Amino acid sequence: MLCQKCGKKAAVIILTQIAGNTKSVLCMCEGCAKKMGISESFADEQTPEDITAKTKKNTEDENLKCSSCGLTYAEFKENGQLGCGDCYSAFSTPLEKVLTKLHGSTVHTGKLPFRGKQLGRVRRDIVKLRKELKAAIEGEQFEQAAKLRDELATMERMAQSDN
Repeated sequence: MLCQKCGKKAAVIILTQIAGNTKSVLCMCEGCAKKMGISESFADEQTPEDITAKTKKNTEDENLKCSSCGLTYAEFKENGQLGCGDCYSAFSTPLEKVLTKLHGSTVHTGKLPFRGKQLGRVRRDIVKLRKELKAAIEGEQFEQAAKLRDELATMERMAQSDN
C-alpha cells in the first residue's frame, strides 16, 4: 500500500481517528508521518523477529509445570493461585515479571503503623547501610566505607533518640 499523503513510498504508519460516530484511516510513509509530527522515532517499534521471540517465550512460560503438585503456569494464570511452595521455584522467571509489574519490586518490605513509620525506615536504612559498609570494606573501597560509616553513625543516633 502506498502512502496516502505523497503517493510515492510504502505506507508504514496507519493513523485511525474516531470522532463521534465517524472513523477515518490514513496510511502514511515514515517521512510524511514525521512531517505531520506524528512520529519522532521508531526506536521502540518491534520487529517481526521481536514479536516472534516474545511469543515463543510466552509459549515456553505457559508450558512450565510444577514437579511437586503438577500445576501448570497456564492454570496459575487462569485461577491466580499457586498449588504449593515449590511453584515459586518452578515459575520463578514469569512470576518475577508479574510481581514486578504488580508491585514494582519482588521484595516485600511490609507495612508499619503510622507512628512507627519514621523509626521503621531508619532501622531499615541502618540494616541496608551495614550491608553496604561490609561490602565496601570487603571490596577495599575505604573512602566509600568511611562515608557509609559516618552515615550509619548518624542513623543510629536518630534511632536512639526516637526510643
